[in-house]
Amino acid sequence: MGLGKVFTRVQLGLNTVMLTVEAHVGSGLPRFSVIGLASNAAKESRERIKSAILSSGFYFPAQRVVVNVAPASIVKTTSTQFDLPIALSILIASKQLKWPQLERFEFLGELGLDGALHACLGAAIVAKGVKACGHVLVTASNNLAEITIIDQLKYLTAPSLGQLAQLVSMLGRGKEATKIANLNQYIKTVQVKVNANSVASAAHEIVIDDLANIYGQAEAKRALEIAAAGGLNLLLIGPPGSGKSMLARSAKTLLPPLSYEAALENLMLYTIFGHHQKRYHIEDMLRPPFRHPHHSASLVALIGGANPPVPGEISLANHGVLFLDELLEFSRHTLESLREPLEERAVTIARSGFSFKYPCHCQLIVAMNPCPCGNWGHPKTPCSCNVEARRRYRQRLSGPLLDRLDLWVWVPPILEQLTSLASSQPAASPAAETSRVVLARVVAARNIALARQRKLNAALSTIELERHAALGSAEQEFLNQQLSKQAVSMRSFHRILKIALTIADLAKAPAINVAHLREALSYRQSSVVE
Repeated sequence: MGLGKVFTRVQLGLNTVMLTVEAHVGSGLPRFSVIGLASNAAKESRERIKSAILSSGFYFPAQRVVVNVAPASIVKTTSTQFDLPIALSILIASKQLKWPQLERFEFLGELGLDGALHACLGAAIVAKGVKACGHVLVTASNNLAEITIIDQLKYLTAPSLGQLAQLVSMLGRGKEATKIANLNQYIKTVQVKVNANSVASAAHEIVIDDLANIYGQAEAKRALEIAAAGGLNLLLIGPPGSGKSMLARSAKTLLPPLSYEAALENLMLYTIFGHHQKRYHIEDMLRPPFRHPHHSASLVALIGGANPPVPGEISLANHGVLFLDELLEFSRHTLESLREPLEERAVTIARSGFSFKYPCHCQLIVAMNPCPCGNWGHPKTPCSCNVEARRRYRQRLSGPLLDRLDLWVWVPPILEQLTSLASSQPAASPAAETSRVVLARVVAARNIALARQRKLNAALSTIELERHAALGSAEQEFLNQQLSKQAVSMRSFHRILKIALTIADLAKAPAINVAHLREALSYRQSSVVE
């Protein structure tokens, strides 16, 4: 009879909980039972683990083998990652393997039938929890690129169960102190370095998305700058071909590289979904994400869900941009589901017995046509829609959702610029600002906001906004006069203050003045959306 006990960790959203895997090998008819996992997962893991142990040169005990993954009350959303700890607990219980100082180590890995160790989704999340406990993570070599972005993590990797056991057996000769010293020689520590070259590389963008390549649209470009500086949401509305999509794509060139902490949070979100392969390098990690889902995307794809729950597009755009083109082609139910995440900057996915919370500190940019045919407001092409058709079309965007979009901008067609380009003698025009020039202003404005309140203006609460965006008597009188002309909700009032505060930061002004308020109000004109 023998008992083997090893430690592992389960992923619950972006958090983890340490688990104990216990194996008991005792007398009785040969039987292999795994408890503490879902029935189907346990059945599959038994077959994999038994084959992997036999393929690795060990014998499987011809006795009663019971494995418990404790505590059983914790929901295990994944099960393949427990293959390695279960196999090791059986080998320890059957006296085929002795691992020195087991309490220092946590094990993670999926086993192949040949004993090979395969990578697991969520390894970065598990590694972060292991590092917080000061333990050593033992996992597959294929997980190396993912776990080595966790600074100061102690780890040990191997390509297969057999080679991992062989390493331990080789070090197992001699006294216990010698075994531990020998094993420590194989334990490595991650040293993450974010240098100036990494940041510069992350700031480099494809030239085709540069603001300088977009003709005209001075107001829309100014709105993009304000949105980027404050982390504000933006609505672009105009006829087809006016450049709404190009403007939205250029928004990613106005965002500074992420901090290491923000980039790590993003990588953990991506590793849950399995879309992390391109973000292993520090330069890719630091680049803010830009997500552009098709309008046929479902509610689960956009917000998150499924079973086990995975983050949606709004979370995958964390610390970056979520761009919804052809906004009103999305289903109304899907659009309405954006309201709470935009306000709370987090998505809570509840299931029976547990819930996961995923961050979504993203900047939402949406683009839409003004009517079904798209030509309403076009100076050359007449609109073929009647008043009722336009009203029904605009009503797909509800008032509460519209209220959560900070800046509303009309994007007109650029007929004059196109005529100039087509002529034999193009009219001279001042050189357009490049994204790099605008980015410098955005970074300066963000630094002012962060120094003042440690967060972007978009994330300010009501109390914080009252403190940091206090108005003088002249500014208060001006704002009252303007707001008395139209019905404005408290949320809209706060949005106006956030826009004005961002404009003041861009101008490096010590406080909001009337000019800042006047420009902020120009981005909340009801004529743009009616």
